[in-house]
Amino acid sequence: MALYGHAGDGELHVRPYLDLHDAVDVQKMLSIANDVFSLAWSLGGTISGEHADGLVRAAFIKNQYGEDVYNLLKEIKTIFDPDNLMNPGKIISDDPDVMTNNLRAVHEIDAAGLQGDLLFEKDELREELEKCNGCGLCLSNTKDLRLCPVYRAVGDELSSSRGKANVLRFWTTGQMKDKDIESPQFKKFLDLCVNCKACSVECPAEWMFPSLSVRPERNTLKRKGSRLPN
Repeated sequence: MALYGHAGDGELHVRPYLDLHDAVDVQKMLSIANDVFSLAWSLGGTISGEHADGLVRAAFIKNQYGEDVYNLLKEIKTIFDPDNLMNPGKIISDDPDVMTNNLRAVHEIDAAGLQGDLLFEKDELREELEKCNGCGLCLSNTKDLRLCPVYRAVGDELSSSRGKANVLRFWTTGQMKDKDIESPQFKKFLDLCVNCKACSVECPAEWMFPSLSVRPERNTLKRKGSRLPN
């Protein structure tokens, strides 16, 4: 288990070592959540902290505030968002499984698809692909960051580090076909990286796209060969 946080505020981030590709570990995550949340409530604490509620804690909001307050929250949501268009399922949700629905880990990375003759350590590519947690810092336009310069210029999420991580994850989980990898659109996607490696410095997870982009490029070259431009 990894622990980090903000000691001055008495706040901890707890990350159990769980493999969410494994259904058993998903159930362990739910069990841990129930136990930890119950303990927090018994001590007069709250399950909502620095990162609010979102989808992760939506199923537990009723227990946090009680039936009456929760129904009031639902009424407020209905008044301002009658068609449930704004962040559906977040905070207000009657789905008890909202925490585990649509986990990206349901699609397991194909280890065979990562094999090749490039000089990577064992499991290095897999570990790099798992690093991106989707926090979105690479979508920032603040002056104190340089991540990601291509996103700042283009303004499309596909050009961000997170967007690139999602596309590569689609490839390595078998959700993209060879024709997709060899398409002009995918080549254009790879060209969105200028190899500045700002992501390796400023991304909180130290996720680095340049080292990963060579894998699909290498696969395509081995299958199709290369041609000099006319």
